[in-house]
Amino acid sequence: MSEKFKHNRRKFEYQGRTIYEWEQSIEEINIFFQPPPGITSKMIACEITPTKLILGIKGNPPFIN
Repeated sequence: MSEKFKHNRRKFEYQGRTIYEWEQSIEEINIFFQPPPGITSKMIACEITPTKLILGIKGNPPFIN
């Protein structure tokens, strides 16, 4: 990422816990999240389309919608 467009990470917190962080430029966005302990990659539900992002744990409401 170009230093010209580099920004600090921003946080979304809920009940004192960071749910996810993101940083973005004109050209891209990076999203970071730390799943709860015991959650494996196979348990994560993720859908990315040109108009939406849904991220969560299968069988539960998404963290991001």
